[in-house]
Amino acid sequence: MIEYAEALGRGLDYIRVDLYDTPNKVYFGELTPTPAGGTEPFEPRALDGFLGRLWPRCVHP
Repeated sequence: MIEYAEALGRGLDYIRVDLYDTPNKVYFGELTPTPAGGTEPFEPRALDGFLGRLWPRCVHP
Protein backbone atom coordinates (compact mmCIF):
# COMPACT_ATOMS: atom_id res chain seq x y z
CA MET A 1 0.00 0.00 0.00
CA ILE A 2 2.88 2.37 0.68
CA GLU A 3 4.22 1.78 -2.81
CA TYR A 4 0.79 2.51 -4.30
CA ALA A 5 0.46 5.72 -2.27
CA GLU A 6 3.94 6.86 -3.24
CA ALA A 7 3.24 6.22 -6.92
CA LEU A 8 -0.10 8.06 -6.82
CA GLY A 9 1.44 11.04 -5.02
CA ARG A 10 4.62 11.27 -7.08
CA GLY A 11 5.32 14.83 -8.16
CA LEU A 12 2.79 16.41 -5.79
CA ASP A 13 3.66 18.62 -2.82
CA TYR A 14 0.88 17.13 -0.69
CA ILE A 15 -1.79 14.51 -1.24
CA ARG A 16 -3.67 12.20 1.09
CA VAL A 17 -4.19 8.79 -0.51
CA ASP A 18 -7.03 6.65 0.82
CA LEU A 19 -6.53 2.94 0.19
CA TYR A 20 -8.51 0.08 1.73
CA ASP A 21 -6.84 -3.23 2.51
CA THR A 22 -9.19 -6.22 2.31
CA PRO A 23 -8.35 -9.91 2.55
CA ASN A 24 -8.55 -10.23 -1.26
CA LYS A 25 -7.08 -6.98 -2.62
CA VAL A 26 -6.37 -3.29 -2.07
CA TYR A 27 -9.07 -0.81 -3.10
CA PHE A 28 -8.51 2.82 -4.03
CA GLY A 29 -10.72 5.32 -2.21
CA GLU A 30 -9.76 8.89 -3.10
CA LEU A 31 -7.04 11.50 -3.36
CA THR A 32 -7.43 14.56 -1.13
CA PRO A 33 -5.19 17.56 -1.86
CA THR A 34 -5.83 19.37 1.43
CA PRO A 35 -5.06 18.41 5.03
CA ALA A 36 -8.19 17.41 6.98
CA GLY A 37 -10.20 17.41 3.75
CA GLY A 38 -10.28 21.22 3.74
CA THR A 39 -12.32 21.41 6.96
CA GLU A 40 -9.69 22.97 9.24
CA PRO A 41 -9.75 26.75 9.70
CA PHE A 42 -6.96 28.78 8.15
CA GLU A 43 -4.44 30.43 10.46
CA PRO A 44 -4.17 33.36 10.17
CA ARG A 45 -7.80 33.79 9.12
CA ALA A 46 -6.84 36.31 6.38
CA LEU A 47 -5.12 33.45 4.56
CA ASP A 48 -8.55 32.06 3.61
CA GLY A 49 -9.42 35.17 1.61
CA PHE A 50 -5.96 35.42 0.08
CA LEU A 51 -6.04 31.83 -1.19
CA GLY A 52 -9.63 32.24 -2.36
CA ARG A 53 -8.65 35.18 -4.56
CA LEU A 54 -6.00 33.01 -6.23
CA TRP A 55 -8.54 30.32 -7.16
CA PRO A 56 -9.83 30.69 -10.75
CA ARG A 57 -13.39 31.96 -10.95
CA CYS A 58 -16.02 29.65 -12.38
CA VAL A 59 -18.11 31.26 -15.06
CA HIS A 60 -21.64 29.90 -15.40
CA PRO A 61 -23.58 30.60 -18.60
